Amino acid sequence: MSLSTSSVVVLSLVVVGATASANHTRAAEFEIPAGGLQLVEFESEAPVENIRGISTEARGALSFDPVKPAAANGRVAVPVASLRTGNSKRDADLQGQGFLDAAAHPDLSFTIDEVALDLTGPLKPGVSTSGRVKGKLTIKGKTRPIEVAVKLAYVEASDKLKKVYIPGNALRIKGDFEVVLADFGVEPPSHLLGVKIAEKVSIRFALTALEK
Repeated sequence: MSLSTSSVVVLSLVVVGATASANHTRAAEFEIPAGGLQLVEFESEAPVENIRGISTEARGALSFDPVKPAAANGRVAVPVASLRTGNSKRDADLQGQGFLDAAAHPDLSFTIDEVALDLTGPLKPGVSTSGRVKGKLTIKGKTRPIEVAVKLAYVEASDKLKKVYIPGNALRIKGDFEVVLADFGVEPPSHLLGVKIAEKVSIRFALTALEK
């Protein structure tokens, strides 16, 4: 039995469409839930003593496709009220109106604009890659462009992950950058609980995003 020209055309379109669908994946939505899976650290060097602090309350959302990892986008926020330095009086000063002003500006946030990874092609499970992320950082209501060095790893769901309360696929994101406080209109007090504050603050983070 021979096929008509129109049948051949239809069959060709079906095959092409099926191939395209097989080779295309849609970006998945990931959540960064506040809690023990997240760690943001900051350090301010001072002549006498370095001030170090942490937050485990980073939260946010990412759109990520392992076939096109450089197309990722999203936003992460850290509540100012969650910053801890190991001294409650210093924490209150840090979060107060004279410094980060948590009451008027409750979050520090970062929005992704562009991702450039060393890896070319898909990010396979169990493989990590380095790169840089450009975006916008907002502190105390002022937004400035910054660039962040990152390491990214994509981890598929497994029984091992479930044992540490990660039910499905996950992204592990680590990075670091520096912030010049004056760029965001933050004038550090000459002393914070007796310690002189540096104009630059170093920030490191290790975040885990869970696929919804």
